[in-house]
Amino acid sequence: VSDGGIADSRAKMEAILAANPEPGSIKAVWAAWDQPALGALQAIEDAGRSGEGIVITGIDANPQAREAIAAGGNFEASVAQDFAGIGAATAEAVARVLAGEEILQSVTYVPTKLVTAANAAE
Repeated sequence: VSDGGIADSRAKMEAILAANPEPGSIKAVWAAWDQPALGALQAIEDAGRSGEGIVITGIDANPQAREAIAAGGNFEASVAQDFAGIGAATAEAVARVLAGEEILQSVTYVPTKLVTAANAAE
């Protein structure tokens, strides 16, 4: 999808809103990346349900999401991944394996940053 899933997610959120018409029946929307969160936001706004306090969160903190978060409203947060940190951790793990080291940990954690209206402009 050329828009990263915004249109598809908007359509799905429209269906969810129609199936749950009671105010307050939907508390939150979590999206695995920001474009679906933006689609959900569009559907909620167009349905006139922005005032219900439906919290939307995404992942990646892309510029469009940061703008929506900074504007206030339902899109309250996104998680900014540290792609340079992920690359560095991967390179370090590869170097360790190439040096003959056995890596016993199955997961490597790289810190992330929660982006909210307080820091969306950073």
